[in-house]
Amino acid sequence: LMPFQRILVQLPKAAEASAEIHTLRSAEWGGGTPALAGGALFRGFYANELLLKLLARDDPHPLLWDAYAATLPALAGDE
Repeated sequence: LMPFQRILVQLPKAAEASAEIHTLRSAEWGGGTPALAGGALFRGFYANELLLKLLARDDPHPLLWDAYAATLPALAGDE
């Protein structure tokens, strides 16, 4: 696995997903930004840490994840 790369995963249906541990049905690379390096790498890890600490588990926040996806190329210097 490469850090900061999008992975498309398929998990069980909602009825089966009530358990703490889920069975991964499939996973594939969904494209991504160039690898972060140097200071951008540390900023990316800090953004990940903030998201993990401030968001509730299994709460999707689609607009926030879209903003996060737009942030990664900016950290890499592409925007």
